[in-house]
Parts: sequence; structure tokens; C-alpha cells
Amino acid sequence: SHAVGIDLWILYLRYTMNASADMISPKKKQPIATPVITPTSVLVVTWVITW
Repeated sequence: SHAVGIDLWILYLRYTMNASADMISPKKKQPIATPVITPTSVLVVTWVITW
């Protein structure tokens, strides 16, 4: 449903911003996790919204 899709988008945006902040921060280096999860998240969110 659209309501679930909106909730997923909010979580996705939060994750994206947190991942970007972690990548910019010199203390944490996690460049591998972001590209792996991002495309999957987009596909899942898109599927849920259009479902």
C-alpha cells in the first residue's frame, strides 16, 4: 500500500543520509555497504508503492 511505501521511503532516506555521513566521517569507512543496499531498497520501495 502507499502508506507502507511512504514509511519505507522515510526509513530509506534516513539510512541514505546516515550512510553518507558515515562515509564523509574519517572515523567510519563503510563504502561497501551503501551501494549494496541502496539499489535493493529502491526496488523494494518502488514495488511496495506500486503494489
